[in-house]
Amino acid sequence: MFYDNNIISSDNKGTVYIYSLIEKKKIFEYNFYKKKFRKYKKEVNIALNRGNIYASDNLGYIYAINISSGKLLWAKHFGIPFRSNIKLVDEKIFLADQDNKIYSIDSSNGNKIWQFSTNLTNLKSDFKNNIIVDKKNDSVFFLNTSGELYSINYLSQEINWF
Repeated sequence: MFYDNNIISSDNKGTVYIYSLIEKKKIFEYNFYKKKFRKYKKEVNIALNRGNIYASDNLGYIYAINISSGKLLWAKHFGIPFRSNIKLVDEKIFLADQDNKIYSIDSSNGNKIWQFSTNLTNLKSDFKNNIIVDKKNDSVFFLNTSGELYSINYLSQEINWF
């Protein structure tokens, strides 16, 4: 991910890095995980909005880090692995878990605004849920691991179609 002449990435230990393309060096490094989680391989998804990095993982955590200060703003544990990209609209975060449940999260504090369950699949695959935001129509498009495509109005939390 690119931001202000920097590359933002993460590794399988859960460390989030910022590398400066101008200075040609690492300028930021943050690892959220305590010792009890160090041995687990992490799949971290990241997104940027208004000077903050938002990260979710396969351990069920979502957290926010301020880029300027390098400090953790908030962290929440949802108890089920997240398995999608992260999308942001205004003050809302959208992401999905491994059970095909899509969440709307308040980006200022990590509190759940709403959630919507779609069909659970019994098939095991490496497919990741995918989310796309349509700001013009206030909709979130959600492709789940069952191959179903949903359009959900994120203001009314109603299904437009699937």
